[in-house]
Amino acid sequence: LFFMAIFVPWANAIGTWAGTLTGITVAVLIAFWKDLFGVQGISFLWIMPAALLSAIVIGSLVSLLTGGARVPLSRPAHHE
Repeated sequence: LFFMAIFVPWANAIGTWAGTLTGITVAVLIAFWKDLFGVQGISFLWIMPAALLSAIVIGSLVSLLTGGARVPLSRPAHHE
């Protein structure tokens, strides 16, 4: 959530939530892969980078596909 808010100017609420849910899903899958599927998965050290990367990619794509952020137009400065 914080990465999208600070570093992705076109992020919107729909994309940010989609990215967050994707990141959580990836983290849970990596953490519990062996319990869920019975075979050894990748190392637990990959939980944070994989979750962050997947959240950024999906969040950015969904934000762009849903119209991006609605940035209000600023009024020009009035100089006297």
